[in-house]
Amino acid sequence: MFRGFGAANPMWKGGRQISSTGYVMILMRDYPRASTKGLVAEHILMAEQTLGKQLPKTADVHHVNENRADNSKGNLVICQSRKYHILLHMRMKSMKATGRPDMHCCSECKTWLSWDKFNLRKGNTPVNRCKECNKKTAFNWRNKDREAYNAAARERRMMQKLSRAEAEKEAMKEIEKRR
Repeated sequence: MFRGFGAANPMWKGGRQISSTGYVMILMRDYPRASTKGLVAEHILMAEQTLGKQLPKTADVHHVNENRADNSKGNLVICQSRKYHILLHMRMKSMKATGRPDMHCCSECKTWLSWDKFNLRKGNTPVNRCKECNKKTAFNWRNKDREAYNAAARERRMMQKLSRAEAEKEAMKEIEKRR
């Protein structure tokens, strides 16, 4: 039994639903940023409405209170890139933990330190371990590598000794056969 599409269907909820990731999605099949199911995230629509034009493809929308369903205009911040959006989250986490936005947590020793205590990768993103923990880890890896190298060298020497001994035995057998 056919019940109709959209508002004609008795199960119609106004074209608004919550996604599995917690975002409010609006049914707009003809919209350029719509998914294959014709859904657009409401926070993107709100940001574009406030901005007065479509967001660039690289732009990201940040929820200030981290509630993905709260799409009020005062709760949304338009970020120029995903990288900047991640930086906002890192700074918010730092503010909650230390009261300062310029701190970063070491994944090894779990202490909050200033950014200058971390090495930077290309693009000025920090390594997750502080310089001290990085030195310790590098030292441990060097020692493990040295131990592995020494074990392999010992094994090679043993094989050379065995092969020399076997070669001498073979030579003695050859000499005995000639006699």
